[in-house]
Amino acid sequence: MTFKAQGEIVSAHKILLAMRSAVFDAKFYRPMATRDKESQDITIDDMQPAIFKVFLHFIYTDSLPYMVDLDDDDKREMVKHLLVAADKYAIERMKVIHEGMLCLSLDVETVATILALAKQLHCSNLKDA
Repeated sequence: MTFKAQGEIVSAHKILLAMRSAVFDAKFYRPMATRDKESQDITIDDMQPAIFKVFLHFIYTDSLPYMVDLDDDDKREMVKHLLVAADKYAIERMKVIHEGMLCLSLDVETVATILALAKQLHCSNLKDA
């Protein structure tokens, strides 16, 4: 199937997505799922293509790609976006990993925004950090 993340086309296997995410499983395979048999395209408007590709990388490999080309602030931003995606698509292991990464990167400048995110996503470990 094909995803369109803010205009960029990315392909993925529906069965694998459904196996890793209860949200995708319900979307693709549950009786009440809204399915258009003619279209295998899904639009993702709330995720940048680079974030979506890392999200899919995790779904496929259960690991994160190295982010050596990103500085610390960009890594933290990516991790925050991936935490939101993990919560939205109910990928608990991914959520726990990114929550831990944010716990390790807290500083005076970011603590308020990360605390707000932790409250929004019910991340108790991150709130307690």
